[in-house]
Amino acid sequence: MKIKTEHAVGVAVAIGLGVLAYKAWRAGAKPPPPPPGLASLYVTVKDIITKAAIEGIAASFNGMENISDASGAFSILEIEPGNYTLQLTDPQQRYQPSQVELTFEADEVKVIEIHMMPVIPPPPSGKGTLVVTATTPSGEPLAVLIGLWSAQLPPPDYWMTAGPTPVTLNLDPGDYTVFWGAAEGWQTPTPLGATIIEGEISYLNGLYTPPAQVEPPPPEADKATLWGFVAVDSQNSDDAIGMVAYLDSYFAWTKGYVEPYPHVKYVFENILPGTYNLFVMDPTGRFQNYHQNGITLTAGETKRIDIFMPKI
Repeated sequence: MKIKTEHAVGVAVAIGLGVLAYKAWRAGAKPPPPPPGLASLYVTVKDIITKAAIEGIAASFNGMENISDASGAFSILEIEPGNYTLQLTDPQQRYQPSQVELTFEADEVKVIEIHMMPVIPPPPSGKGTLVVTATTPSGEPLAVLIGLWSAQLPPPDYWMTAGPTPVTLNLDPGDYTVFWGAAEGWQTPTPLGATIIEGEISYLNGLYTPPAQVEPPPPEADKATLWGFVAVDSQNSDDAIGMVAYLDSYFAWTKGYVEPYPHVKYVFENILPGTYNLFVMDPTGRFQNYHQNGITLTAGETKRIDIFMPKI
């Protein structure tokens, strides 16, 4: 087996045609073909969150050691066909180790991008850590509003922005629910649960996918409205204000009104016809959450569903 490796850290260390191939690739040119019957590999290493190139990542390939350059790049040439394991580690301990299984065929040029997760400090004593990210299917980070709810969290609920850097939260052990805000042009993920364990780090990613509706949206006259009054088991009707309502990917707050009489309600407008699940959550944890599945809305329909939330 014959393997030639190259990388650049300040100066190139490879020789001959390998240097020319590496420089051509680094300059944006298409990588040249390998020698007949062999394969070649071109790698770029990036931060999984920021997509920034990472310099100084140690690469181990079949016993050969390499270091990524300032653009996060290195290459391995003249690889015989077969199965290999590429291992990446960070001598500076900025990023978690990564391992990739690769298969090469004769005359193949493989160009890959590897994303590495930053190292998260261990949780404080008695806590667990939750790392929250929001990305598209291609891994691009999104800046979105996220909400965190748990019965043990004091009011108000926690709302913060995730992206392009992750949200890192040190929390008491227990069960939590993460809610995702809207991102223009993407379908909002459903709420996700996370169990926090003392001394452990948990990762949660909200995956924003392209909208299922690819045709032009129907006119507003063909859309639907869902609304309803909201009451809670309390002497103060204003306690029903500020509930978080989800109709699948649609999001709304319960609001208080004084005309024509004092009342609290939620409203979902301009909803595409279809069947939905309604979930209403009390961020303060004082009242039981409300959940109803299988709500069908037809074009032009206005449907009312009132909600009562008993005290916990």
